[in-house]
Amino acid sequence: MKTEASALFREKRLTINSQQRRVRKLRLTAPAESFFRRGEILLEDALRIASLPADKGRVLLIRSLNVGKIRSNLSSATLSLAIEQALYMQSAQAVHAEEPTAYEQSAVYFRDDAEPYISLAVKLAREENTDAWFWPLAVRAWKPEMSRDEALRALLMAILRTEAGTRAAIAMIQELHSQRVSDRLLSALHRQDGTALLRAFGWSMPSHLQFPYTNSSSPDDEHEEHASLCPAQWSGVVMRWINRWGMDDPRSIWLSAVVLVTEKPARLLDHSLIERARQSVCSERWPLEARVFQPSILEDDERASAHDLSSRNQLEIAREPTEKTSGQMEIKVPEVTPQERSSELISSAQRSSREQLSRDNEKRFSGDESTSSKTHDDATAHSTLKRDESIEEQSSEIREEARDEPENLPVSGWATCPQPTRYAGLLFLIPLMSRLGISSILETNPSLIEIDLPQRLFHFVAERLSIPEFDPALLFLSTELPERLSVNCEYSIPQSWMHGLCDKGLWTIRRMTKGRGARILYDGSGRLALGLWRGRMPQAARALINGQTLKRGRVMPFETDLSILCQTWLTALRRWCRRYARIGLQALVCRTGRVSVTPTHIDIFFDHQQADLRIRKVGLDINPGWVAWLGRVVTYHYLYGEQIYGK
Repeated sequence: MKTEASALFREKRLTINSQQRRVRKLRLTAPAESFFRRGEILLEDALRIASLPADKGRVLLIRSLNVGKIRSNLSSATLSLAIEQALYMQSAQAVHAEEPTAYEQSAVYFRDDAEPYISLAVKLAREENTDAWFWPLAVRAWKPEMSRDEALRALLMAILRTEAGTRAAIAMIQELHSQRVSDRLLSALHRQDGTALLRAFGWSMPSHLQFPYTNSSSPDDEHEEHASLCPAQWSGVVMRWINRWGMDDPRSIWLSAVVLVTEKPARLLDHSLIERARQSVCSERWPLEARVFQPSILEDDERASAHDLSSRNQLEIAREPTEKTSGQMEIKVPEVTPQERSSELISSAQRSSREQLSRDNEKRFSGDESTSSKTHDDATAHSTLKRDESIEEQSSEIREEARDEPENLPVSGWATCPQPTRYAGLLFLIPLMSRLGISSILETNPSLIEIDLPQRLFHFVAERLSIPEFDPALLFLSTELPERLSVNCEYSIPQSWMHGLCDKGLWTIRRMTKGRGARILYDGSGRLALGLWRGRMPQAARALINGQTLKRGRVMPFETDLSILCQTWLTALRRWCRRYARIGLQALVCRTGRVSVTPTHIDIFFDHQQADLRIRKVGLDINPGWVAWLGRVVTYHYLYGEQIYGK
């Protein structure tokens, strides 16, 4: 259709239901009215049959697309080729939505479906501009006319509908915390939201944990001490909001559970997570920095007056109920002297103000003065006002220093583009480990979650295959794991390993030197440890033996439980690859590709020429999707031209 000065112009909204391909606004210019209907039909058919660019794990948003001239004598297939070419050009020119010039571009992208919610939540919490054209398209649950509190609550509930679900929502809260604006979201939550959030996150409240509850601990509690404690970097926020909400508020349990999962995502598999969160709320064993006042950067919607801020800060420091009510624990914040503060935990920028606060707290706790701000005389109120103003100035300086950090990295420091690696096949072990039953093992033995067993297994395999420590294939793992030399890792292999992985020869029971009564059960090959225990043989090991004859082996040199467990998994992985895929573990892992890692997603890119029939037959390159024990969504992509980036 030719565009002429006297041509007719028409705008129309066109919706194509096939594969959710929708055109919000269609603009056509034609010399006559009869051409409009022909143009609509051709364009609708062309969009249905066009091969859109592979998303490559991204969310691509296109503001407008010029399809050029639509000639009425051509077919829709010809028009679809023009649409494909225009889309590929737009996809190649798209910029990340966090770029400063993104609002001017005609196409932007996000790295996964959770990133738009996280980025928008940070912008709203930091009161930054959200007028860019792509925000309403990327986050349908948000409307520009919403208030900040309403918008943050809507984003929190909407992000649960993404592919990563609960993990994506936790990543949002974690990012807000790292940006020092988590108080914005927490202050927007209403009391009735607590139970709804627990239900939406998939955390049901057991009947014996219904509110109200006390701090009395049951003798049947067998959880490890560290599992009920709040991570140090979160302790100040959690303590402040538990004091504000109260320990009988479901929001306190929800926040504590969120914080525990941020430390170890595999805790999503732990059925006792809510019980551990309750223990964290009731625990008085808080780290030192939680007991020292940390000024909130963004605490309320509007800045309160200085006197009100002073009273609120004082209440957070020395909240000490004068009357005990039944069913509630008395909260007491112990006095902290400057000698007890560790310089490693308290920054030099805040040390002087905290020491002054501690001296004032000692006077306030001594009983000579009331903790109520109403009983302070004018001199005390004036000194408190000056102190809070100085603290607020120091917190502002710290906040400005944080904002002065390099901005060339997007949210959470995610990599700008997928990183090339020669060990992209290491990510094929994710579906293999799931097939071997690691989820059920972690569910039945939560102590293995606390020692980060999945990450240790990947590190163990990487060390055996001589993969460099900082290779992009290991980006999804924690770089530093604490030493667990004496941890107890008693285990028995799953019954599914009995078919194809265990040697049917005579099984052997062996002891270790300095093993403190440890017994290890080996299969007929003597290389696969089927179980490890101390004392009486567990029922799971007896079920594996099933009455067959055993022999006593020679005493073996001392090894840690964790080393034996990791070696058992390595042997199982090698045998599975050999017996089912007819490929060695090294040949499976050592293949070029690119890896993109975000807090909620892992995308692995291979060249289409690398498609291996052996891997395809056993289904190791089928997208695992959401992997709970890893806390991420895993996707494999076979594209054109990836091999040149992996060399």
